[in-house]
Amino acid sequence: MQGMKDAGYPLDLDNNFNELVALKSMGITPEYAKSMGSTSLGKPSVHDLISLKSMGVTPDYLASLNQGNIAPKSFHEVITEKSMGITPDYAVNMRKAFGDLDVHDLVTMKSMGVTPEYATDMKKGFNENLSAHELVTTKSMGVTPEYATEMKKAFGENLTVHELVATKSMGVTPEYAVQMKQAGLGNLTVHELIAMKSQGMTPEYAGWLKQHFPNATPEQLHRAAVFHLDDKFLADARAHGFTDSNLDKLLRLKMSGLLSDNN
Repeated sequence: MQGMKDAGYPLDLDNNFNELVALKSMGITPEYAKSMGSTSLGKPSVHDLISLKSMGVTPDYLASLNQGNIAPKSFHEVITEKSMGITPDYAVNMRKAFGDLDVHDLVTMKSMGVTPEYATDMKKGFNENLSAHELVTTKSMGVTPEYATEMKKAFGENLTVHELVATKSMGVTPEYAVQMKQAGLGNLTVHELIAMKSQGMTPEYAGWLKQHFPNATPEQLHRAAVFHLDDKFLADARAHGFTDSNLDKLLRLKMSGLLSDNN
């Protein structure tokens, strides 16, 4: 207790019993307390000391952060960086790959598993026009550089990060996009393709629709998928004398339930 007082922590058993027990149980020595208090961040509180020690933070680790240009502004930031496994090498390589990043950016990227290699490849794919937030978002959604490249081949270089994340979240693959084009839906926008995928439209079903309704708009095709227009319904409609090939009219018939009532 005298050593801790000399280190700047005048604690006594009557008033600071719990703190003393916690410090002792964590193996915090007066020497450790003094060394952590001699850093650029000033003297840590008892709570800070316990947290720093529990995370294995040493004065050398803190010095390495300062030398690596990721100097923390508080002991809380030190603890966060240490808990996420951020090293000076990681910070240097991420900044080489992506440019200027603050501690918050580095912590978020590290927590999502963003590597310098991933950052380099993704930024290259978007002609350097990629923010730190967008990089974290693409990684969190499982967007790989390979996925981005193939989707851009399918939709063109103007494909945005937002659209890429949306297609990935809905399970739209490059193969699906290509197959839908081959089914006759070559002019679909990203959002139209996402809408069709969300309704479970397959390239086979899209091809069937285009075969029967070659002039159908994407909106009509989407509605056809929603109401499950199929061969059986077409056959039923014809059997009841409905010969109109207008898709809108056919969908209205489907929605009306008239044929269901007759059957």
